[in-house]
Amino acid sequence: MLPFTYGGRGSGANSRTYFRTRIAAGADHSLFSQAGLVWAWGKNDKGQLGDTSQTDRLLPSFVMGLKNIKAVSAGAKHSLALQTNGVVWAWGDNKMGQLGVGPNIPFSTKPTLVKTLVEDPTSIDVEKKPSSQNVKTFRTGVGTTGRGTGVLKTPKVVPLDNIIAISAGENHNLALDASGQVWAWGANQDGQLGIGHQGRPDYAVKVLGGGDLGSGVLQNVIAIAAGNGHSLAATSSGKTFAWGVGGDGQLGNSSRHSSSLPSLVIDSQGRSLQGVVCVSAGLSFSMALTSDSRVFTWGDDKANSVINTTAQELNFSWDSYPVDIATGTFHSLVLTAKGKVYAWGQSIHGQAGNGKREIRLKEPVLASTEEVLAIAAGGEHNLSVKIDSSLWAWGKNEERQLGTLPIKNQELKPKKVFRNPQNLLATGSNHSLVIKGGTVWSWGAGGTQLGYRGSLSAKVDIPTRVTRAAPVNSASHDLQDIVAVATGITHSMALQVDGEVLAWGRFTFGQRQRAMLPGLDSNFIAIAAGHLHSIALRANGTVWDWSRNTSMVGAIQYGQNISGLTKIISISANAGYSLALDSDGTVWSWGVGYLGNGKTFQRRQNPKQVLLRENTPLKDIVGLSAGLLHSMAIDKDGNIWTWGNNGSKALGRGGNPLFAGQVTSLRQVIQVSAGLRHSLALLDDGSVWAWGTNAQGQFGDGQVQKTPSEKPNRINTLQEIVAISTNTKHNLALRSNKDVVSWGEDLSGELGRPLAGCRSKQEIAPFS
Repeated sequence: MLPFTYGGRGSGANSRTYFRTRIAAGADHSLFSQAGLVWAWGKNDKGQLGDTSQTDRLLPSFVMGLKNIKAVSAGAKHSLALQTNGVVWAWGDNKMGQLGVGPNIPFSTKPTLVKTLVEDPTSIDVEKKPSSQNVKTFRTGVGTTGRGTGVLKTPKVVPLDNIIAISAGENHNLALDASGQVWAWGANQDGQLGIGHQGRPDYAVKVLGGGDLGSGVLQNVIAIAAGNGHSLAATSSGKTFAWGVGGDGQLGNSSRHSSSLPSLVIDSQGRSLQGVVCVSAGLSFSMALTSDSRVFTWGDDKANSVINTTAQELNFSWDSYPVDIATGTFHSLVLTAKGKVYAWGQSIHGQAGNGKREIRLKEPVLASTEEVLAIAAGGEHNLSVKIDSSLWAWGKNEERQLGTLPIKNQELKPKKVFRNPQNLLATGSNHSLVIKGGTVWSWGAGGTQLGYRGSLSAKVDIPTRVTRAAPVNSASHDLQDIVAVATGITHSMALQVDGEVLAWGRFTFGQRQRAMLPGLDSNFIAIAAGHLHSIALRANGTVWDWSRNTSMVGAIQYGQNISGLTKIISISANAGYSLALDSDGTVWSWGVGYLGNGKTFQRRQNPKQVLLRENTPLKDIVGLSAGLLHSMAIDKDGNIWTWGNNGSKALGRGGNPLFAGQVTSLRQVIQVSAGLRHSLALLDDGSVWAWGTNAQGQFGDGQVQKTPSEKPNRINTLQEIVAISTNTKHNLALRSNKDVVSWGEDLSGELGRPLAGCRSKQEIAPFS
């Protein structure tokens, strides 16, 4: 077995607890943490995706440099991540102090540590004699501003630590520390930080006591939630406190007044709401879940046109008892013990997930009948994780916050998030790579491209972990925290979460050479490999090439920035040519091959657009795959486009092969992969289709045929597939249960099984 994990398998309470903190939906972006890494997609105008750019991402892109993350949370235009060591990272908009890093940074496109102030014990005491020079003003760690003379010491900025939970509101944040105290930072115009006033501190401060809490700070807290302009906290005694804006009754204290200090939430009988273990805050309403699985709401959720200033129990016949809750701007979700998701409130973008658009739903409806482990609600979209650890999304998608394909402006029912699986598998000419939990495993033709220590054998037919690889201008080191892999003929590549490109194999032709250019060792977000060249995409949209310096690959110099490409979002390479997907949906090609501009096999150093016909570029593309002799692309509607050599009918169509043309026999395609003389397509229903040559069992149907087929053939034995990869004559597919399946030619062990020859039926690659 070759299990690829997104962070863990299994069912039950343990998996539910694991995943509920690892998905987050903001106003127009989404976050997901897997294996300690963080992935983000959607709107990125303030850097809220954390990939060092401000480029929107259609599909999940890794957050640069973050690892060992155990929780994520998303605000309107900023994001938070909690590391296992108890520190908090923030990125995105900082106009209202959302990042907790001080006032001089308008936004950050990469994660930065949230800070707080403590008294510096090493500082020199201020002279006791009052004067204008020794009067000091500073903001302390308990939400107050100190001013005075005498023995005050200089405050010291330090990372906020010892944190066990986080919650991002629209423009403010809460964090719960291990002692049960709450920290807050960001916007405070409505008193949502709970510090007794509406001033905005530069760094994280402690939430103060209030109401029946007396003086001091809020303590014994077990759950927190930050909303649009208000905050919630549940304590170990079962009581719930709220503070911030209260004009719609969202504080639940029987009034419609705002409060800059925590106030007690009461029920309809005027008693303290008891037994609360989970809280969630929407725009102008609040929700709580009690230890005996009762659900309470208060405020104005726009569902019943009634404003409740006290907590009201939601009386509904759930299929089983509720175990989790989530709130969006004006909609709510409940997850039950049997894994069903219920939704109500505003659903004009399909937030309810019941297949309909409705202005207002007064009663909960089923959004998902599957076995769901975790839920998250954003502004007008939702995320969920199912028992097989697959990620799903529904609701508004105008900023591509759902991460689904084909692209629609909204999804009325839950749809699987497409997590860019081309990064997970890589098939070379005679070897294969796969990522497992941030590590790389390889098998196939023996040589340095496999990345093993010690002596080399003729072939390695069992997947084995790659332990060492060479980064730029440094000694080799262990491969960890890997987010993408790529393969050439005799070299392999890997991309680390810190944006550094690693590689191993034969360096004769400069595939691993890098020019000594400043800052070139990081901020890469994608990689691709041809036979004798490598390319990498930086977060700023530029493409870099390392290749053999001969006319065979277009005379590209070592470590050269490909001129004219500045807004690229995806890349692919094979043989001696490369493809790049522009943010405007057009495709650029260069190098040696069939480049899709109406000409036969050519050599070209400078990129030109792939064309449908003369002077008409191919548009609306969202995915690419470069094969040895032909290329493939998918558009936003799930259609396939192909160009190149069609001698083996790998284009799947007739017409002029030198221009891009549509494969009309398939729809709803979410990934394509081009081989030597065959093609693969993955549909959104998890099925895989193949066409072209079947001489080495490429169709995976148990047959070997010499006559090629232009018609796509469904591989009936492959179901619930989430990723595919092919290069020459062998194929890999990743199942939703994390098994890697292989079929096709196996002359060099590239299928990862101790057999030789061709395998026309799929088998699971053994793995240890």
